Amino acid sequence: MFSTISEPPKILTTLQLYASLLALVAVSTPSKIANVANTHLVWVLFGTWVIYSYRNIYPLGTFTLEPLDLHEGWLMWAKFAVLTFAAAVVPSFIPTQYIPFDPKVRPDILA
Repeated sequence: MFSTISEPPKILTTLQLYASLLALVAVSTPSKIANVANTHLVWVLFGTWVIYSYRNIYPLGTFTLEPLDLHEGWLMWAKFAVLTFAAAVVPSFIPTQYIPFDPKVRPDILA
């Protein structure tokens, strides 16, 4: 699939730069565009997490394989921990905007 061992890190670096750009757009644009960018960012981070898991966590569950990024040492585990936090923990606490079912009814009347 990849011709050299250095290609996957280049692709992952490109994904991380793209995720940074999406995060910047999500923070600095109006609400509607920010929601789209934020949703896309969550999926890009999740996809990156799946790639890291397949390359480095799945081989630990087998007898014959070893993690592909094992040569990075503790840095690999630090990257995976930060990515797990960014791709799994943070999105679970992102608030959603309340959009009323009937915009003609004011919420203070219901209380």
